Amino acid sequence: MLEMHFMHLQTTLELKFSPPPAPTGGGLNSATIIDLAVVKSFLFPYEIHSLPELSSDHNPILLNFFLSYSIPKYPGKLNTNWKKYKKALENIDLINPHKIQSSNHIDMAVELLEQQITAAKISTSKPFATKDSYIDPRLKELNRERNYARKIFQTTRNPVFKSKLNKINKMISKLSEKVQSEGLVNELRNLNTDDGTIWNYVKPFKKKFKNIPNLISPAGIANTDQEKANFLADSLEKQFTLNNISDPDTEKIVSDSVTCFRINNNYPSELNAPPFPSEIMECIKKLKINKAPGIDSINNKMLKNLPWNIIINLNTIIHKIMTIGHFPTRWKTATVVPILKPGKDPAYKSPKSYQYH
Repeated sequence: MLEMHFMHLQTTLELKFSPPPAPTGGGLNSATIIDLAVVKSFLFPYEIHSLPELSSDHNPILLNFFLSYSIPKYPGKLNTNWKKYKKALENIDLINPHKIQSSNHIDMAVELLEQQITAAKISTSKPFATKDSYIDPRLKELNRERNYARKIFQTTRNPVFKSKLNKINKMISKLSEKVQSEGLVNELRNLNTDDGTIWNYVKPFKKKFKNIPNLISPAGIANTDQEKANFLADSLEKQFTLNNISDPDTEKIVSDSVTCFRINNNYPSELNAPPFPSEIMECIKKLKINKAPGIDSINNKMLKNLPWNIIINLNTIIHKIMTIGHFPTRWKTATVVPILKPGKDPAYKSPKSYQYH
């Protein structure tokens, strides 16, 4: 009767009853679950556990909510259905960008838009099917013989089968080395300069991986990776600090232009006018697909397949950025890789010896 009542509540009120995996009450012969959680419209993952911490016959339960849940990312390459990707983005609920009134609102709208684009990519993608590795037929036959000999030996404990098992293992080891050597020889014979296979083969061997040595700066010596990163970040910040080369006439022109756009909201010239969705589309069309994405993992091919409603939303966000005068924090964040400058000696141990990409 109680079970039917729970099913009725779950169906009519869209509730979810989550019991712990272990009993919460009773003795050894009467253990039962007497505690559960009632959840409704909660999209984050959660866990419920029974804690045997008290001496009584009623255990407390612990309910964990993972509110900082992030969208999982697939490793490796993905095969994306771009039609489904566009369809998924056409049906999402977006924040009305016209309600953006502050810099925090801009950051929230940009972050939500990035999450929805990434979620659409993941939901409409699947990893490429991995091809089964080739195994030489001779090795397959020896493996079958070895498995059979092992099975017979484990059943009979006859030392004859143990000797045969060891002999087959040695044969497998020698044949594996021979097959690997033959495969390498065949691969080298098939390399040529016409289709680029020789370059693809040699390229990994030409890469030079060097650890950044200890760095020295006026602040001290950096030994750990964290200290080196801080030294390089300070050096990068100094390199991109603007010099005091202000010109009153230029500053007045810039100030008047910004004031005209942000306060008067008039566009006396094409230079001051905000972009149109068609202009954003033209810029996206010129992007190269083989460029690496930023920290949001949104590559240029994902941008090229954005539907029109996302372009309109992005266009309005850009208008708000220009009106409020705040550039999104996430769009100002990038992954920087230090590379030793040509001709610089790493033994010099100075952050200025590195360029950044």
